[in-house]
Amino acid sequence: MSEPDAPSLLTAATADPTDATDRLAALVARRRELMMAILQQSILCEHAIEGGLVEKLLVHLEEKDHLVQELRGLQEGLAPHANVDPLSRTWRDAQTRSKCQNDIEETARLQAAILEIDERCTAAMIHRRDELFSQLHQTAGSFQVARAYATFAEGRSSTGTCIDLTSQ
Repeated sequence: MSEPDAPSLLTAATADPTDATDRLAALVARRRELMMAILQQSILCEHAIEGGLVEKLLVHLEEKDHLVQELRGLQEGLAPHANVDPLSRTWRDAQTRSKCQNDIEETARLQAAILEIDERCTAAMIHRRDELFSQLHQTAGSFQVARAYATFAEGRSSTGTCIDLTSQ
């Protein structure tokens, strides 16, 4: 087994105890930024749904998916910090700690707003799907009536019979 070299031991021994909280604060700030961007895309999706703009909806959903994927990766970076007792953390200063806490609270509000919009979007899309299904059903019924008339007309022309609707 090889022993660690002296510089890495020195670095580990003299590492600034606020480095971990600085990284945590940066990750939390980035998470808040991503949530704001996801919220913006959710709003744009809602407008596209309301306007029936399918192509725009797909563009916004694709952008939102990219942001969500980035958020998932960021969450993995935050995972090790979740196991650390918050009271044992050493912060650079009270402002850094306060900003991190505010970012966490803001992220929770943003997440709630995103979920609310996404629920409205889902309901609107389900409603639109049901409307389209109803229209297709009516169209299918109209097609069946038209086909029945066509079949009747074909039968009339081949048999030479017709129905007199004017007789009493």
